[in-house]
Amino acid sequence: MGIAYMFGGLFFQVAYILALTVICSRDFLSFSCYKLMATLGFMDLLCTCFSAHLSGFFYIVGAEYCMYPRLQYVSGAVIVGSFATVCQLSNVLVINRIIDFWRPPLGRFLFEGAQTWIYIIVILAYGLVAIWKAPPVVFSADYGAWIFHPLIPGKLDYQYASLFQTVNNLVTSAV
Repeated sequence: MGIAYMFGGLFFQVAYILALTVICSRDFLSFSCYKLMATLGFMDLLCTCFSAHLSGFFYIVGAEYCMYPRLQYVSGAVIVGSFATVCQLSNVLVINRIIDFWRPPLGRFLFEGAQTWIYIIVILAYGLVAIWKAPPVVFSADYGAWIFHPLIPGKLDYQYASLFQTVNNLVTSAV
């Protein structure tokens, strides 16, 4: 299963890199939606490194939190932060596309020129705050996924609940 994670991730990264070479061309980056899509693509590439390659490695070795505590803690924090960033970049992209089609003058007012980069910087800062402050996820080979509960005996599930993740998911779903 770990090898499948790694090869799947590699396939999607190659496809993403090919798409990003087109999205990041000067002609396209003059449009706000392509600035958002390029940033979203780079963040997805980062997420894939963890969700595919590192998860694959952890799956192959049967890793639990206690085997690689520092690596899992740092990786889990980056995963939470990059996931939060991707969610909010997607929200802004949706809002951008709706406003551009619904009220083009409003779209130009909100997203023209360097203004889109300001939104991107704010969202990247949000992701950094998530890395720093939100509870990280840890990989469990038993579940084959990144989870909030490190499965320490005697600890209850709700002790590891992440209010940050819950609010982020609710906002993303609502938008």
